[in-house]
Amino acid sequence: MSTKKPQYYTIPDYLAFESKSNQKHEYEQGLILAMSGKSLINHIKTPPNAPPLPTR
Repeated sequence: MSTKKPQYYTIPDYLAFESKSNQKHEYEQGLILAMSGKSLINHIKTPPNAPPLPTR
């Protein structure tokens, strides 16, 4: 039995994916997860020791 490895994405990849999607997703440590809820930037989760996210 083969196990599928998850595909990891960068934050720019996630933002591009999210801009084309009809659903909302969150970004958590390289994974894009389906969700519902608030604004895009509120759902980018990074580890506590990660550098701050860029602001627009």
